[in-house]
Amino acid sequence: GGGAGALNFNGDLNNQGTVTPNKSLSLMKSGGVVTNNGTITIPAGQSLRNNLPGVYPQTFNQNGGTLDVTGTLTLVSSTFYFTGGTITGGGTINLSYSTFYGIGSMTANLNSTNSQLNPGLSPGILNITGNYTQTSGSLNVEISGLNPGTSFDHLNVSGVATLAGTLTVPFINGYVPSPCDAFTVLTYGTRTGTFSSVTSTGLPVGTNIRAVYTATGVVVVAYNTNSKINISPTVVSASEGGATGAYGICLASATAPTGNVTVNTVPNSQVTTSPASLVFTTTDWDTVKTVTATAVDDTVPEGNHTGSIAHTSSSSDLNYNNLALPAVTVNITDNDADLSVSKTDSPDPVQPGGQLTYTITVGNNSPTGATNVVLTDTLPAGVAFVSATPSQGSCSQAGGTVTCNLGSLASGASATATIVVTANT
Repeated sequence: GGGAGALNFNGDLNNQGTVTPNKSLSLMKSGGVVTNNGTITIPAGQSLRNNLPGVYPQTFNQNGGTLDVTGTLTLVSSTFYFTGGTITGGGTINLSYSTFYGIGSMTANLNSTNSQLNPGLSPGILNITGNYTQTSGSLNVEISGLNPGTSFDHLNVSGVATLAGTLTVPFINGYVPSPCDAFTVLTYGTRTGTFSSVTSTGLPVGTNIRAVYTATGVVVVAYNTNSKINISPTVVSASEGGATGAYGICLASATAPTGNVTVNTVPNSQVTTSPASLVFTTTDWDTVKTVTATAVDDTVPEGNHTGSIAHTSSSSDLNYNNLALPAVTVNITDNDADLSVSKTDSPDPVQPGGQLTYTITVGNNSPTGATNVVLTDTLPAGVAFVSATPSQGSCSQAGGTVTCNLGSLASGASATATIVVTANT
């Protein structure tokens, strides 16, 4: 017949087979656990409600098999664990006074009212192919590092994310973020609304967070209130002609400045910066801006050395004007080899018509290896070339000039070239 039905039971329900209600059904269970390792199908136009108000809390484990939600699944005063199998169908899952833990991918719309969504099982990623609507309650994302899915939770919504309620961010396992660290905890196709509040736990005094809303996601930004402008890290590395360093600059506030804030970089002669100047406006003030530090690629053998970048600030908002800001140290790897060359001859003097041997030693005094080392030696007048033998690589002679391609020399290593000539009679 038509109408809705109800199933009352007191023991645990473990589905290993197939359940397909042909009418809307309520599972009223006095506590205990519902586990699906088979297939539960909720057809279009039908609903499955696993609890009713006033009934003892229930646990629903989706840890295998298929939960096919084409209609509606309503969870009331329940804890739902999505740890395995698949959730499919494209229907709707309603949470009411419930807690949802999930990792993996689900194809369904998820509505949360007075409930808590925990993506990831700490840490991890929950992908929703559909829409996510949070009218109250909280989205709870735990953070223990900088990598999404492996050290902090992430929720990915393909459709519309409708936001309200609270974003709760526990920092776990003793992890404390550095100033200007950024964590993209939520991505979406489009968004309406914002979280009413953002809270955190596990942070020391002086370290706070804020939520930044972009066109594609929500980013949690950490900052330290000991300074109105944060710069981090203050030590980076770069290589002449190679890798660059980068650091972030952000404002340390939960509210916008009253005017634009400009931060200028002042590098010394060993490094350049891009951009040279950053402007935080009253609309993008909450973002983290990145400075790239590039080592000056000179031809001077300096060994590993350092550059420095000072900073100044200016703003009509006096909270940010002319602040004492930290400098950034750039540890630079030199690409200019510090090579030494020594030359001896034997015998000295040489008799006319006799052979003379030159021994040339090339040493690498650089703290790093030297590559593509080439030795060039011009023979003096009055001699005839006989041979040139290197300890590594190869040598050739043309027009009285000996060229030896010695290849690479490790730090502290040396190579020799032995050149034999005959003195003219």
